[in-house]
Order: sequence, then C-alpha cells, then structure tokens
Amino acid sequence: MSVFTIAKLIPNNQAPSLIDEVCFSPDGKTFCATYEYNNEVRLYSARTKALLRTFKNPGAALNGPHGVLLTKKHLIVANKGTSPCQFCIFNLADDTGTPVFSYTTPYAHLAEGHSIALHGRCLVVTYCEGLGKEGAIVSYDYDDENGRIIGPMDKQERWFSAYGDVKGVSFNKAGDKVYVTFQSDLMPWGRKAIKRLKNLVSGGTRGGPSRNGIAVFSIDQRGRFSSKPLWKKIFRTHCRLENIHIQGNRALVTNPDGGCIQLYDLRKNRPFNSPPQVIGDNLVFPHGAKISPDGQQLLVSDNGIDTVDHRPLWTTFVSPRRDRLLIFKIQ
Repeated sequence: MSVFTIAKLIPNNQAPSLIDEVCFSPDGKTFCATYEYNNEVRLYSARTKALLRTFKNPGAALNGPHGVLLTKKHLIVANKGTSPCQFCIFNLADDTGTPVFSYTTPYAHLAEGHSIALHGRCLVVTYCEGLGKEGAIVSYDYDDENGRIIGPMDKQERWFSAYGDVKGVSFNKAGDKVYVTFQSDLMPWGRKAIKRLKNLVSGGTRGGPSRNGIAVFSIDQRGRFSSKPLWKKIFRTHCRLENIHIQGNRALVTNPDGGCIQLYDLRKNRPFNSPPQVIGDNLVFPHGAKISPDGQQLLVSDNGIDTVDHRPLWTTFVSPRRDRLLIFKIQ
C-alpha cells in the first residue's frame, strides 16, 4: 500500500471552530469542509488549494453544519443545531449561496446528522445524537437532478442500542455494503448505560469505553439494511472512531483519541487488525477524512482541541491553534 505524506496545511483564519466533516467532489476537482462554530461551509480547489467560495449565514441558513457531501450538482449539509435534523441543499451553479431545498428528517428523535454517503439515489446518513441518545443509520431516496431528498427508505436503529452512537459511514465500491463506525461512552445514568456496563463485564474489560468499533451492513437497491451486521470489529482499547472512508482497497479511519489516521488494506484476511500506515504527525484531534477519487490525496480536518482522560474538551483549543485542514499526498 502506498504511503501518504503531508503536503499542505490550511489554517482556519476565522474564529476557532470545530471542522467536523470534509468531502471531495465526485470528479475530484474540489473539496469542502464544515466549520460548525462559524456556521460556514468552505469550498476549495483540489489542485491549487485556493478557497473558491464560502457558504455562510444569513443566506445559507446554517445551524451548526456537520455532515457534508458534494454531488455532481449540489452541496448537501446536515445541521447539528436543529432537532430533528435539518438538511440544506445548495445548487453549485447558483451564486446566491442560499439553499434550493431544505429537508427535515421525519424521525423526530434523530438530531445530529454526523456523516453522509451517496451511491446512486441512495443517500445514507448517520445520527449520533437525539432523544434517548440512540444511534441510527437512515437511507433516503435522493434526486440529484433537482437537489431533493424525496423521503426515507429504511432505518437501522435497534442494533446500535447496545453499541452506541453511529459516527462515520461509507459505501463500498459496489454500493451493496455500508461501513459504519460506532462509539460507546459509559454514562453515569440511564438504561443505556446499564446495558453498556453489562457489556463491559461480559467482555472482561473494566472501565472506559470498550465497545467502539466498525460494522458492515448489507444494503439493497431499495435502501434496505440487513437486520444485523455482516461482521463487526470491536476495539477493546481506548479509541474514538469518528469517521471511515472506503476508496478501492483502502479503508481510512479517524481516531482523534489517538490523534491519528489509521489506513487499512481491505485485501487482507482480517483488514482491521493492524493498519499498514498510521498518520499521527501534525495531528491533534483529527475528525473528518476522505481520500480523493483518484486515490492520490488524503484530506483531513483537525479540530485542534484538547482532551483529558479520553474526554474531548469541545471548546478548548490547543495553543497555538491547530484547527485546520491538512492535505496528504501519495509518495
């Protein structure tokens, strides 16, 4: 597997902000990132790394933008600050910077739209916050010709009640599987915490998160998920797996708890047992990450925040500030 090395740093020149999610356009010519605290989405040239345009309020109607996706014609943004989750869709050919369509998920208990993936008309969104704090993945019928989310096709929620919040999502190349990362934090209250504590004891581990991992679900052409994962990988050591992206035979996973990006080779028999490359230099709290369509660039967002005892301090930025984008290239 080829090795990625650092090529470019793009600092956040506005007020400190979490830079949650990133994505490339399908043709690889542009990329974008969500700046949650600044209520902005910034679009860059993938060749020159120059800022091309900024989607911002009041016209953009953004409210804590988190999940993001570039399609052939549109920009899809999931707002974290709305409950239930609301999506804003922008036509890239429209210079006004205002949404051409807004959509609110019909599932009232699902709030934060964390990550977004698309294959054909099937749009899959992960949710990691909401009433009851249950994780879920939802598939929607999406029409990119008109920039419209038509409605939900399926929802997988029950399985995650024992494992925690869903974070990243990515289709495989064929589009018949979705890879998701999930996170289980022990909380001092509630039914869910009790269930997780039982899981800890049965797993032979005490203290700290122990059921964080990766699961793969099948998905058919009508957007229906399998009732259980085809397989899952549980990491018993401390980790926080915020994102996953599949590109060819590569899988990348962001682990901000470890301050690193882990790159895996899917051709191996047990691909997620040992990463061939771990990128940790220049990173503090990497959150979003994508490999470019041609496989030559790796785009990473770093929130640049501090952690104490594996707990993120969401509003405490390290000094000097390192909330920024990083570009790595194949060497």
